[in-house]
Order: sequence, then structure tokens, then C-alpha cells
Amino acid sequence: MPQWKIVFSPSAQNDLEKISTVIRARLFDKLEWFENNFDSITPLFLTGQWKGFCKLRMGDWRVLYQIDWSRNYLMVHVIGHRKDIYK
Repeated sequence: MPQWKIVFSPSAQNDLEKISTVIRARLFDKLEWFENNFDSITPLFLTGQWKGFCKLRMGDWRVLYQIDWSRNYLMVHVIGHRKDIYK
């Protein structure tokens, strides 16, 4: 079973800095779970302008990521509230 690694893009790191510490802690807990259990879930692929990206839902928050199958990376590109994320 391959071990997955979450990698944050510079824009995702900027998004994290704008989020409250309580929400950020919940996000990191969810991302840690996601990294350890990725092989047992089905990714939620997006369509339209976000084709090639997947989403991870955490309450009202969304994490948009891409999968690098060759290096077992989950590249996080955008983190935000669901009302703002797809704009």
C-alpha cells in the first residue's frame, strides 16, 4: 500500500494564513486522516473550469487538490469556504 504525502502550493499556504486557528486545526486533523486513508476513499473529481482537481469537504470548508499518482503526492492548491471557493 503506497504512502501518500500532502504538499501545499504557495497559494494554499496563503489561504491557510487567512483561516482562524480553530478552523486551521480542524483542517489539519482532516488532512492527516485523509493522507493516511487516501487508498480507502473515492476522490471527488470536479468538472468545468476545475477539471483535473478533486475536492475534500470539511463542513463548510473545501480543499481543492490534484493527485500525482507517480510520486504519491496530494497537491493542495486552494483552501476556502464553500461560498467563495469556486469563484
